[in-house]
Amino acid sequence: MPARSKITNRSLAKHLIALRVRLSTAKLSWTEEFVDNAQGLEALEALLDKAAQKPGKDVVVAASEEGKMVQVECVRCLRALMNTDVRPPLSLSLSTTFSPMLTLSSCSQIGFSRVVARPSLVTSVVFSIYSPSLKLRSLVADVLAAMCLLSHDGRRLVLSAFSDARLDHGEKYRFEWLVDRIKVVDLPDDRTIDGSSVLSGADEEDDADEASFFEWRTAAMSLVNALANSPHDLEERMMMRDEFARRGLNEAMQGLRYVDPPDALLRQLNVYVEERQEDQEELHERTAGRSRDECVLSPLSRHALRRLY
Repeated sequence: MPARSKITNRSLAKHLIALRVRLSTAKLSWTEEFVDNAQGLEALEALLDKAAQKPGKDVVVAASEEGKMVQVECVRCLRALMNTDVRPPLSLSLSTTFSPMLTLSSCSQIGFSRVVARPSLVTSVVFSIYSPSLKLRSLVADVLAAMCLLSHDGRRLVLSAFSDARLDHGEKYRFEWLVDRIKVVDLPDDRTIDGSSVLSGADEEDDADEASFFEWRTAAMSLVNALANSPHDLEERMMMRDEFARRGLNEAMQGLRYVDPPDALLRQLNVYVEERQEDQEELHERTAGRSRDECVLSPLSRHALRRLY
């Protein structure tokens, strides 16, 4: 029996592109067959795990260009699947600001919820964000933000996956890597930002251009906003922002404002600040309300006690 030829990453990427196009246009019956009987999600998860090349502590493995293409197309396939039969269409756009109006009821059981129903797949997607490829990071952050916005379970799985990734990548704290990669790396004194801008971040590809630089940070802030602003519980939102603040997010955001960010990124920065301010005001009103109630109830309580005795 002749040996089977090994498929190359380039050929695999071409097959994934064709799959993405099919997922974007296929009937629901075909998509359901792909997910349930052809084990399509399992196959995409296996490809992501293989391409991630999980490194040791503080090590970043640079995948080949073909390998990065495979990862990118896997994530794009998942995004296409999550958009299956969405009414209205689910906007997985990097420039989209946080919108609490998106709900899980907009999505079909075949697409979005099937992805969220696989915790190991969500973990594989999160692990894919630990890449020097800004294009891949942006795509992953975009998909993860949608998971958080559209589903409480999706957000919970994303948080759990980042906790797992922290251990695997040797981070001391959760989101340490994410916030560090949002920051702008300080330039040496003898370098200046001219018309073309000299912008860079940690572990980023040497050939990354300014558009990619800002696209990734826009996507990352979109993910941060989804994580911090989507919970219904005020205390949970405040705790999430406190965790990001301890990682240095406030300083990272301030640094981004100094490099003349594009409107899309500026909107994400403003959304984070505005939502934080609204929650702080709500917390203040709740606290002030309790204080007023205590002031009103205390004399009544004393009067009741006097009547008892």
